[in-house]
Amino acid sequence: MSLVDLLVTILVATILITVGIGLMTYLVYKLRYARVRGGDGEAGEDGGRYFVPYAPPGSDGEETRGGEEAAEEARGP
Repeated sequence: MSLVDLLVTILVATILITVGIGLMTYLVYKLRYARVRGGDGEAGEDGGRYFVPYAPPGSDGEETRGGEEAAEEARGP
């Protein structure tokens, strides 16, 4: 086997393996998507099944302000 034949074989094998991994990934994605959509868990009010907003201890649940408002409040009078 010449060097060119060896390189062509490696190249073809790499392409086939890449396509195979891509197909397997797509199938796993579709199976997971079908399970999440058709599973026993329902999506929350905001549409996310797993996302839960984090409220730090001691917070009243209101959204925090950012940017200039927060900077001016932090500076004080």
